[in-house]
Amino acid sequence: MRVAFIVDSCVGCLPTFILSQIKGLIDLGINVHIFCECSSKDEKIKRRNWNLGNRAHYFIKIPQNKFKRILKALLLITEVIYKDPITILRTFNFFRYGKDSLTLKNLFYTIPFIGQKYAILHCHYGPVGLEHVILKDMIRVKYIVTIHGSDITKFVKQEGKNIYNPLFKPGIVFMPISCEWQNRLIKLGCTQKIIVHHMGVDIQIFRLGESKTKQTQDITILTVTRLSEEKGLEYSIQAMAKVIKKHSNIRYQIIGDGPLKKKLMAMVSQMNLDENIKFLGWVDNKKIAEFTQQANIFLLSSIGSKEGKEEGIPVALMEAQASGLPVLSTQYGCIPEIVEDGKSGFLALPENVNALTERLTYLIEHPEIWLIMGKAGRKIVEEKFDIKKLSIKLVGIYKELCSR
Repeated sequence: MRVAFIVDSCVGCLPTFILSQIKGLIDLGINVHIFCECSSKDEKIKRRNWNLGNRAHYFIKIPQNKFKRILKALLLITEVIYKDPITILRTFNFFRYGKDSLTLKNLFYTIPFIGQKYAILHCHYGPVGLEHVILKDMIRVKYIVTIHGSDITKFVKQEGKNIYNPLFKPGIVFMPISCEWQNRLIKLGCTQKIIVHHMGVDIQIFRLGESKTKQTQDITILTVTRLSEEKGLEYSIQAMAKVIKKHSNIRYQIIGDGPLKKKLMAMVSQMNLDENIKFLGWVDNKKIAEFTQQANIFLLSSIGSKEGKEEGIPVALMEAQASGLPVLSTQYGCIPEIVEDGKSGFLALPENVNALTERLTYLIEHPEIWLIMGKAGRKIVEEKFDIKKLSIKLVGIYKELCSR
């Protein structure tokens, strides 16, 4: 089976959870190709060793100048029209497809698929699905749109509740990564098929490790996340400052990069916590797995952003629980779908430093529950977020759609 993934960045910049899904499908024999909205010049595939270079394709850049656009279109047509003249002619159907036919947008989007037979087009993120929806008709293919988080929260708030109406038509399947996003789609007016399908992690990389249980040694608390507003790191740091006053043996490690890095580092310095709180920057998956093995507790105090972006199901929480870490997070977005409050960790109200401090202190002072919570978290990931199981399920979904 040939499947085309359509994504909004170069392969080297794709989130790990999308790359893991692609690799899981390839391991099961699915012939996956990745179509990127960026230029091949922007590709950073060497950043990660996923061996996907021969599967990467890039949409043709549409010239702004009308004369250059027409000239380039003519050259492209002469190269491929013999492969599928009917589809090429279909891109010019103004009466059915409107101005995008006259601007040649439909043609430029369709050209990379001429002569290539795909069973499925799988778009990651709602805006990508919107941008390329014309391909469903042009190349007559099953069309899936995965909804992750910002595309059903921030994007909808900015563009309006009717923004996805062009996708609300028969034959398009939505695949939100959580039940919460499924409910949001229904509220927006989606009446066609919705299949909740989680993103996952490789539980062979993130193995169950027995956390340290002696409080006399240093206690390592770990956060892995993008350093951005919706992750609420300032609240984690404020809670950590209160905890460290009572427990000086705390070591807080923050892995990740982002726009708030300088601000957060300055905040730590002003509190004189540089010895206790370390910013480790971006690291790859294997290194993250090593850090989770060495840590005792995982912390992620997610909140919403001013622009309306909400948290999906953070992969970092999957990885932490797969590694057997008790977690402390917030009752926000889709997080309660992975963290069972009181069983695999604790959930506090967003932006509540006192609640974070209270629960973090309890975890620190009760090391006997670390392993119990860790095993409960591992079980959740094994049952719902194991990328191998999810890949098998996704192949089954593909086959079911294609058999109709």
